[in-house]
Amino acid sequence: MNKYCSFEEEDNIKVLRFLTNITVENSGYIKERLEFFLSFENKEIIVDFSDVYFIDSNGLGVIISLIQRARKYNNKLIFINVNSLIKNILDITKVNRLMNILDTYEEAKKYTMTI
Repeated sequence: MNKYCSFEEEDNIKVLRFLTNITVENSGYIKERLEFFLSFENKEIIVDFSDVYFIDSNGLGVIISLIQRARKYNNKLIFINVNSLIKNILDITKVNRLMNILDTYEEAKKYTMTI
């Protein structure tokens, strides 16, 4: 674990939790950490935004990199607890079309059982 994100496994589902806003100050470090975490194949990964209140363009780049890397390894991403400000940014940039966004961990866990 570090001060920007944590990686866990719960019930055979990988969970990535962002622990702060994703900005120019930390995006490089986060991308570097994601390289290893996403190198597993055919996994369901829940990405928790509970503690993220803002992303800048670099944060958007982190999200896009996350999606691209997951696709490379045939991983399924489910984003949860995304606040309305970030959802608005994702809508405007149309990145939301590449994402599966659900409200809660429980919903995401149920969803992983159907895919």
